Amino acid sequence: VDEVIETLPYSVANVQILLDKEDVQFKGEDKDKNEQVDENFCKYLRGDAVTASFFYHDYEFNKPKLPVGKESIDNYLSKEDVPWVEISNLLPFAEYSSDDVSLNAANEKSASVQESLFSSTNTGDDSSNFDEGELPMEEQLFNGGILWDPPSVKNVIVRRSLDTSDCDALETLLWLALDDFCRATGFNLPEEVRVLMPPEMDYLDQIPSEHALSPLYPKIRRQRRLS
Repeated sequence: VDEVIETLPYSVANVQILLDKEDVQFKGEDKDKNEQVDENFCKYLRGDAVTASFFYHDYEFNKPKLPVGKESIDNYLSKEDVPWVEISNLLPFAEYSSDDVSLNAANEKSASVQESLFSSTNTGDDSSNFDEGELPMEEQLFNGGILWDPPSVKNVIVRRSLDTSDCDALETLLWLALDDFCRATGFNLPEEVRVLMPPEMDYLDQIPSEHALSPLYPKIRRQRRLS
């Protein structure tokens, strides 16, 4: 939170979105140079990454049709006439769209942003470096202990090495654990979770989802939604 604008009647503030580490790399590939960039420069890169992410929203958040007739929309809808049960069926998650036409443009935008991020942080341009500038927000939060990894829990079996950052491997382990849990308890995963199952793991003892994800949809975004 950069600045609180007001608290009543609604909370309004100027904020910055904290992205995943793999979305924005603020240092060059050559770690020996230990190049540092200023927060003012990082804001621009962060904004580009957020913009690219928004391009996927048309597919990730299908626009549901409210279960009310046109006559109810044109006129005042009293509390007694609100179809609470039907509306509750729209919650608590947003369904994916059945139309994946927007994914081509989203993937192109994401690729162009990642290319610009890479070129901007590895050109060696002195204009992006500040010897006495403000540290990037991510580094400030880490230095303050906010982004530290949680401490390990005693008597817990670690199923992966602590330095593993392979999202594919973590996703596989998670689905195997979910499958074990469902088999042991008789629990059925809800549709909003089953739709995120990787297509190559169709051997799991899970009911297939009614809505398969488009092959154009990036797996990293599917993994994040599951997370």
